[in-house]
Amino acid sequence: MASETIQNDCAPIWGNILSGSGNFRIETISSRQGSFRKAAKFLCEDFYVDDGITSVSTAEGPIQLLKDTSEICSHGKYIQQRVTAAELDWDAPIPTEEKLEWERWLEDLKTIDKISIKRCMKKAGMDVQTTQIHVFNDASLKGYGACCYLRQVGKDGTVHTMLLFGKSRVAPLKPVTIPRLELQAAVIAVRISKLVSRELKLSFEEMYFWCDSQIVLGYIANESKRFHMYVANRIHEIHQNSTPSQWHYVKSKDNPADMASRGASVDELINSSWLSGPDFLKEHDVKAYKEANDVIRKVEEHDPEVKPVKVLKTSAAAPNIAHKFLKYSTFNELVKSLAILQKSVRKKTWKSVSATAEDMQEAEVLAIKRTQEMSFQEEIQTLKENKSVTKDSTIAKLNPYLDKQSILRVGGRLHRADITTNEKCPMIVPKYSHLAKLLVRHHHHRIHHLGRRSPLAATREAGYWIIRGASTVKSTISDCFACSKLRKPLQEQLMGDLSAERVQRTPPFSRVGMNVFGPYHVRERRSTLKRYGLIFTCLYSRAVHIEMLDDPSTDSFINALGCLTAIKGHVIALYSDNATNFVGAKNLFDKELERVSDPKMQKYLLDHRITFKNNTPEASHQGGAWEKLIRSAKAVLNGMAINYKERIDSQTLRTAFYEVASTLNNKPPTATNIRSLDEEIIAPNRLLTMKRGQTSALPPGKFTDSEVYGKARWKKAQQIADEFFKPGNLNI
Repeated sequence: MASETIQNDCAPIWGNILSGSGNFRIETISSRQGSFRKAAKFLCEDFYVDDGITSVSTAEGPIQLLKDTSEICSHGKYIQQRVTAAELDWDAPIPTEEKLEWERWLEDLKTIDKISIKRCMKKAGMDVQTTQIHVFNDASLKGYGACCYLRQVGKDGTVHTMLLFGKSRVAPLKPVTIPRLELQAAVIAVRISKLVSRELKLSFEEMYFWCDSQIVLGYIANESKRFHMYVANRIHEIHQNSTPSQWHYVKSKDNPADMASRGASVDELINSSWLSGPDFLKEHDVKAYKEANDVIRKVEEHDPEVKPVKVLKTSAAAPNIAHKFLKYSTFNELVKSLAILQKSVRKKTWKSVSATAEDMQEAEVLAIKRTQEMSFQEEIQTLKENKSVTKDSTIAKLNPYLDKQSILRVGGRLHRADITTNEKCPMIVPKYSHLAKLLVRHHHHRIHHLGRRSPLAATREAGYWIIRGASTVKSTISDCFACSKLRKPLQEQLMGDLSAERVQRTPPFSRVGMNVFGPYHVRERRSTLKRYGLIFTCLYSRAVHIEMLDDPSTDSFINALGCLTAIKGHVIALYSDNATNFVGAKNLFDKELERVSDPKMQKYLLDHRITFKNNTPEASHQGGAWEKLIRSAKAVLNGMAINYKERIDSQTLRTAFYEVASTLNNKPPTATNIRSLDEEIIAPNRLLTMKRGQTSALPPGKFTDSEVYGKARWKKAQQIADEFFKPGNLNI
């Protein structure tokens, strides 16, 4: 197919002036030796991009080849667009369907030399009387275009028409609505008319624009609605180069631009009205066709291209000074200001104006009246017409009525009572209004910040009925600073999560918290000595063990720790504050561990050593687990130290410590609700001894304060334990 020629109606036309014919005949490219020969060969033979590039020898060759190919295959742009939309690789072959269509189009171009166009725009021997320009446009999903025709009418009534200019474009790959494509075709039409008017050296009387889209004609004739940017810009360009009166409706069957939008073969082009124009242009009177096919040009209300218009409606209301009440924070200030304002208006002066009691009363009525007018306007108007308020009104149940001053009051059955009007029929105050808050605040301060019921009773006694007064009083009192100081509970800090040592399952006394308390004075022979208590508590089971210290030194602490491990077993970790004896013991253990030279012994000691963990300095709350137990123990032991001063010895104190620890271990770790005597309570002693009931084996009995002065030291210890176990002294 190398010898075939590729050309269509939209491509550049190469012609040859035939002698005597006066026609412009289209020739095939195969008969010419121009620069399009390579482009024709590329289109006919090469279906690969790389073959087209390798067929040229210079760097500028591919660019020139692309330009020539684009000019030749104007009609094939649609096929080219479909191939491009398929997103094929650069060396992939053209799909079979597009290839067959391409070959059919090339085969059809063999007959393009049948088309001949008259070169002269004026008919030979014609005496022209009227010259007109007619531009048609149309669009489809494939493409859009426009064509321009010259229409000449002779003095003898003959009509001559011919094609002046035609242009078509392929529709974009991105989906576009048909009305937008039709509008774009109309833009091309006015651009063609502008070009023809500038380049054609003829004078013409009229210019017509023909379009078969009623929507586009409505857009062009529109003078009231606003469009989105895409349509607005194109309508603006159309209005700049034409007037709405120049645009007319043409039937689709009479529109020659339909061929530019859909494409046509050579035979269809020859047999169509593309070259000579539609039949109605050849008639003597074009206006008759225009009037017969005229349509109503309007834009639909719900057209998607029309911008929605928002209309704001404002209405002037009667002036009401109730909104000015928000500036006042007390009821007295509001009433006084209104009283002075009324008196100043009456006297027409602002100088030396003071309010009397009568002025204050009038101002109070005015404040109520203006507030009611803002909230109960419909109810007041209904009552003025001698009608009852509707059932859906918020004050319908109050049976309201208007008094002589047009103030809404509560109705009732006390009209004959010998009491004041305000007591019989209180004035209605709207709920949550600023005036209601001022009234509640005023009477709340007047009764010295009593409870919620008192302000509500005071306002009703003063002659005001506040709608939903209880909730208004509640919200107003909640904002009272004085009541917050007097009645609001103190805020409590939210407790944090328990540490991992408190919730991880471990044997008793594996992780232990400890602290020292005291001192307690004991009598040894004739000397008075100080003794201290060292409390150990299991962080998981909450079991307690108390040892007595001779002094708060490191040596004494290590001895007590040895007693704990001998009785309760190995301790993994010790938690305490930063007391010097605890820190000294930790340092001592570290030094002794460093002195061990045997690696195996050192490894064993490292694996079985006690880990000391101290609280953060100045953070005693981190030791709350044992500090609370110390408080329970000291509550009795401190009193004992005062009552039995110098009457107990070290052995008795040690026994008392053990009794106290046993009592603490018999208490449940949490509060329990015992519903039956048969229910069993799990206490730390039950976990330690696996026995029920009391663990003491000493003889029972009642021990009095006199036992402290006796010789039996075990009775002294029991007296102290009984004192500890009394209700109210033990606080876990």
